[in-house]
Amino acid sequence: MTQPPITVTIQGLDKLKKVTRPELVLGPTSRAIRDLSLLAERTSKAAAPADTGALRRSITAQIKPLSARIGDTRDLTYFEVQERGRRPGQRMPPPAALAGWARRHGFGTTPGALFVLARGIARRGFKGRFFMAKGRQAVEKALPNKLRRASKEIEKSWGQGRIR
Repeated sequence: MTQPPITVTIQGLDKLKKVTRPELVLGPTSRAIRDLSLLAERTSKAAAPADTGALRRSITAQIKPLSARIGDTRDLTYFEVQERGRRPGQRMPPPAALAGWARRHGFGTTPGALFVLARGIARRGFKGRFFMAKGRQAVEKALPNKLRRASKEIEKSWGQGRIR
């Protein structure tokens, strides 16, 4: 289950219909979206587990002028599990899927050892790392200040102070 997107609604947009130069609004707004997206990407990558680095490398920001999406671009099967964790009693992960991790971390890689590892995960579960949630929190914290700056930039470019 993914987090709902962060949506920002700008009040008074209907009054901007008179704008003959939309770049006055588009430029600062796009820059704010880009900056916040890169903040989310950077924060999420820093908080993600680093085993082989594949999980961190899969976190990217796909930025468009007025929207952005930060997430897993490689469709890693374990991305969501690492983010949210596993409850105890859930179905056992495939033992073969744990072979690389087990080898890198000094566990046995025989089929029996991998089965025991997978069964332990199924029985005990494990806590999520919530690395994407940390990126979201960073954006939520920075959002008001970033929007204030964009607003001031728009007002300055507009040349008339407040938009009425």
